[in-house]
Amino acid sequence: MHILCVSPDIAPYGASPAAKVSSGLSHALRHLNHDVTLLSPLYPSINAKALSLARRLDSIHVTLGQHIREFHIYDGRSASGVTTVFLDNRSLFERPYDPKDDSNEDCILRMLVFASAAAQWLNERKEHFDLVHWHDWPMALGAVISKHRTASLPTLYSVYDLQHQGRLPEIMLSALGLSQQGYSGDLIYGGSLNLVAAAVRSSDRVLTMGASQATSLLSEPFAHGLSRIFKERLSPPLGIPYGIDGGVWDPSKDRLIAFPYDVSDLSGKVRCKTAIQSLYALPLRTEVPLLVALMPSLEASKPSFVEVLIALLRNDVQILLMQSLEVQAPYVDSLRDKFPDRFAQAPMDTEQKVHQILAGGDLFLVPPDMEDPALTLAAMRYGAAPIAPSTLPLGGDIVDCDVRMETGTGFVYDETAAAALLATCQRALGAFADPVGFRHLQARLMKSDYSWNRVARYYDQIAQEVTTTPS
Repeated sequence: MHILCVSPDIAPYGASPAAKVSSGLSHALRHLNHDVTLLSPLYPSINAKALSLARRLDSIHVTLGQHIREFHIYDGRSASGVTTVFLDNRSLFERPYDPKDDSNEDCILRMLVFASAAAQWLNERKEHFDLVHWHDWPMALGAVISKHRTASLPTLYSVYDLQHQGRLPEIMLSALGLSQQGYSGDLIYGGSLNLVAAAVRSSDRVLTMGASQATSLLSEPFAHGLSRIFKERLSPPLGIPYGIDGGVWDPSKDRLIAFPYDVSDLSGKVRCKTAIQSLYALPLRTEVPLLVALMPSLEASKPSFVEVLIALLRNDVQILLMQSLEVQAPYVDSLRDKFPDRFAQAPMDTEQKVHQILAGGDLFLVPPDMEDPALTLAAMRYGAAPIAPSTLPLGGDIVDCDVRMETGTGFVYDETAAAALLATCQRALGAFADPVGFRHLQARLMKSDYSWNRVARYYDQIAQEVTTTPS
């Protein structure tokens, strides 16, 4: 099967959920002997010469409203055999893509132009694709156009965060020259031009991350006003698992950590723990739980999260707070002074540090506003039990542990209130106090497959179905 995957950015050059899913899944599908083509804008961060990209003699011209845009075409191939195609228009794509930037009308218009160009590239392409997969709100118009032009071509569309739907005033339909198109009626929803609503209506299957998130799309407020459209579909939204690179995240072969280990011998993990304690000037105590926490990204969430940290630090515990360089944490600056033997901060400034911290951690605390599940899966692969919100799009990967820890893969909290989070954290600390039960939990975590290969096998079933019985 030849699959075309169209995304607003791709990894490793972009970091959006669409970038990680489209790239990780595409490379894994090659292992299942599918031919895969990845199509994305050419951003300035992508060095065409270094990647040996070949510029084609032909180009794409897109008319939207009164403007004609030209895109140059660059082709390449990844080490895994995925064909990469980049459409270049530097005046449109001079800055990185931000999936939350749909409040910016200029950003929406740029993505409309690219989605139109991608649909035109597909229409002019001589080679045959068996399936086309469009990702997130920026590529929604492409899904609509391609389905309108070639109804027989099976189309998948992935939604991520429905708070961002690519909305424009209805009057823009005429301004963009779309009002005369046969699909123009699908573009209007709720009194505005709504890209995601249009793609959901047009596509054969709609995908999202995890079964629980797929179910939530059928009701409000989780569907953010689109539940009626999802309910009207003949096929409900499908949740596929998230994945990580199994070759990168493997504690038995990881050269970035102090001591390799696997599920049959966790002594290396204990030594990784003491290495982290030493690195961040914490007492070398293997008998106390080392809880690795991620700082919330939303300012409104930080004060209550710090409340939880302070309450936890009154226990016999060590907490290592991982922070991205962009996230400021003035709330926690004094915790190191108050709890010098229990609290430390670790900026995530290098890949090696992230690997080392996850290898040394016993527990991994995920804040309520966490959206990207990749780091949580990596922590689980390294034997750090997650304390995570039920809203994290990981489907059945995190199942709440029973009292005896005979079943389950983590500790789940349903409410975002500080009291609920604290209670779940204390339950996790209590679980660590049972060495035998906690080792069984770690074994379940480390034996599970979180790789994109697992996701690809699931995706393959959907692809086979939609190419034989599209709805």
